[in-house]
Amino acid sequence: MAAVQAGHCEEPPRAAEKSFFVSEIVWDTDDETPDLPHETVVRCDSSDDIADALSDAHGWLVSDFRAEPM
Repeated sequence: MAAVQAGHCEEPPRAAEKSFFVSEIVWDTDDETPDLPHETVVRCDSSDDIADALSDAHGWLVSDFRAEPM
């Protein structure tokens, strides 16, 4: 919950972003053939956020990938 002091709203501190090397990406492209990476580096808060980060960056959902912290 955010703290309110003297008219300011302070967000709680976020966890530091981490870098992950993501490979073997399987994109859910609905049988289309867009030019998408098979591997990339992603920065996000945790490994649970990798799929969302990939989707946000490239506009397609992923169905599988391998991720290693950097």
